[in-house]
Amino acid sequence: MARTRRKGALRYLLLAIIPQSLSRGFEAMGDRAVAEAGIGNGAGAPYYIAALLLTVIAGALFLFGLKRLFDRLRGKDRSDADPSGEDRPEPRPGAFAAPQDFDPDAALQRYMAKRAADETPRPATRIEPAAAPRPGGFGRKGL
Repeated sequence: MARTRRKGALRYLLLAIIPQSLSRGFEAMGDRAVAEAGIGNGAGAPYYIAALLLTVIAGALFLFGLKRLFDRLRGKDRSDADPSGEDRPEPRPGAFAAPQDFDPDAALQRYMAKRAADETPRPATRIEPAAAPRPGGFGRKGL
């Protein structure tokens, strides 16, 4: 069996530091460009856009690392599992398993026959007339 390399959660959490640090650098360059060129001309916009993109990438790496960390803590880490799926866990005792000879069409037919046999005509209910609307309209008109 070939040994697969496990990609730990810590790797992604630490990898998120790189784009975040680069983002801070781009933001500082944008601040410097705005200070040199003056406020309002958009000289720092490309730097700010790059900084925002790097921050989004860092956030995605951080969240992915947290997800892997919590999966590992809960025991759901399957990175060392055989990709062929041969080592699947056995179903829990008492878990529902559909019988192999189940026919959904026959079950629906039985249900419809039973429903038709059990259905008795229901007595018509008396419909009360709607209450007459109160006179007046919007707002207070008389007491």
